[in-house]
Amino acid sequence: MTFRFIHTADWQIGKRFGAFDDETAARLRAARISVIERIADTARAKGAAHILVAGDIFDRENAEPSVYRQPIAKLKAYKDLTWHLLPGNHDAVRGRIWGPIIKDGLPENIRLYVEPGMHEIADGVELLVSPLMSRTATDDPTIWMDGAETSGQHLRIGLAHGSVTDFGGQASVLIDADRAKKAKLDYLALGDWHGLKEINSCTYYSGTPEPDSWMQNDPGHVLAVSLDGQGNAPQIERIKIGQYVWHEREIEVTSDFDINRITDGLDELSSEPDHLLLKIRLKGVITPEAYGELDQTINRLAATCGALRRNEKRLEIRLLASDLESLKSDPTLHLTATRLKAMVEAATDDDKSAGEAALKRLFTYTAHLDDDRSDAPLDGGPS
Repeated sequence: MTFRFIHTADWQIGKRFGAFDDETAARLRAARISVIERIADTARAKGAAHILVAGDIFDRENAEPSVYRQPIAKLKAYKDLTWHLLPGNHDAVRGRIWGPIIKDGLPENIRLYVEPGMHEIADGVELLVSPLMSRTATDDPTIWMDGAETSGQHLRIGLAHGSVTDFGGQASVLIDADRAKKAKLDYLALGDWHGLKEINSCTYYSGTPEPDSWMQNDPGHVLAVSLDGQGNAPQIERIKIGQYVWHEREIEVTSDFDINRITDGLDELSSEPDHLLLKIRLKGVITPEAYGELDQTINRLAATCGALRRNEKRLEIRLLASDLESLKSDPTLHLTATRLKAMVEAATDDDKSAGEAALKRLFTYTAHLDDDRSDAPLDGGPS
């Protein structure tokens, strides 16, 4: 027999995205719900009647009803699909979110697992589930799977949430990377790491289906998994379904800097510019005139993409005598720039950064001022 299913995790529905403006944050929250439709469409296209969600369906355990009722209603609408929901550390069993959901009543096509155990989800297919009971859980929740016995040639699929390594961060739950082998699992579906990652041939993180940060860890996928008999290697298909593209680039500014490097290749990242979230880090040395052009290019780009962050901490403005000369027609600007230049040259690191930031602002202002003047009618009359 062949059993097909979709492995997904870390939907983080209700994530606030507080670092963005209200409009952008609302669009990002909506994308975490609309991705359910693409998951369902993918399952149908791949002939998979079961979707395994390996934890963190919701971003927080105290979410209000407006956060959870809409996605639950969406899952319910796909009556031909069965959704297997596993609480993770963000929406742990003992948190406050699942009680009201259970009280409202779950339809037959949504199966919520609030206790560790084994469930036959199809003929000859056993699902071994390990929900997290609390956000602060630390013990490996999958240990019990080693001793769980199944009859005959039943397929054994594990569903759990936690880290097989700390991935460079602070992991709360550590899962044995060899759990699939020790528990004789044909596949272990994991959640917690937000990028797609293969641990071994039978153990995968699907990652979040909708990217939610600038971390370059291959997010935005679901996994279509096919199991063809006990003991056979699973067939894994990686399917990209994410809507938003979070892209980070570092650009070094040199004397022959080409302004087009700011936008090179962006069209290839997303066919819809407002789905592109950019972070640009600039470093190097730049003249005030070039900085004004750079600033305007980035501002034009920010007006077309979904969001743009820039970091200029390592970008130094080098003020030349000719730059000061160009400001002599405005004595106030000339005096201000001269004093800032002197402060930067004599300052400690902290004061130097403040002075360079002030110089950037000043020459950005003068660049816009020049643009305004160039747009004015030559005779001084109405435009």
